[in-house]
Amino acid sequence: MKKSKLSIFLTVILVLTFLSGCLPGGGSSSLIPDRKVPVSQEAANRFAAKIKAANESMANSGTFKLDVTESELTSYLRFKLNNEYHLPVKDPTVWISKGRFIIAGEISSDQLPAKGNGVLAVEPMLEDGKVHVKIVAIQIGKIKIPSSLFGTISDKANQDLDQIQQNFTVQKFDMQEGELVIIAKSK
Repeated sequence: MKKSKLSIFLTVILVLTFLSGCLPGGGSSSLIPDRKVPVSQEAANRFAAKIKAANESMANSGTFKLDVTESELTSYLRFKLNNEYHLPVKDPTVWISKGRFIIAGEISSDQLPAKGNGVLAVEPMLEDGKVHVKIVAIQIGKIKIPSSLFGTISDKANQDLDQIQQNFTVQKFDMQEGELVIIAKSK
């Protein structure tokens, strides 16, 4: 597996749904857990080091185990991906809570139909050795995106995830409050 594929796989679950179909994400503020996610360059660096170690493990043994925190994911999004990919989300924050990724941030792009604080709730699930996502809530400011669009956005995200995961099988995808564990092996 190429180095970038694993990094993309781990972050695409969080970022892709913001970009799929040019719709930003959101849900109501009641979706956001009542805790602050610490953000630091050190946490972003830890995430990058964990990705590197997982890539090396995959290359050497054909398997990897990755433990990441919401602080590491949030920090990586803010410091690394936001700078490289110019996401339409300012200061994204990721919570891992109750089996969901909750992603919040300020939506700002001339290419998007709305601006304001956005929240996206995504339920990832492991199906036949692949991680798929189901969008459960999207809101920008006071505007709730109709749930009738969630299937289309989820389908697009899952198609992209399937492409990224074609060279490995995810054996475990475990979300605990604030943490995520992924175990995978090459095909």
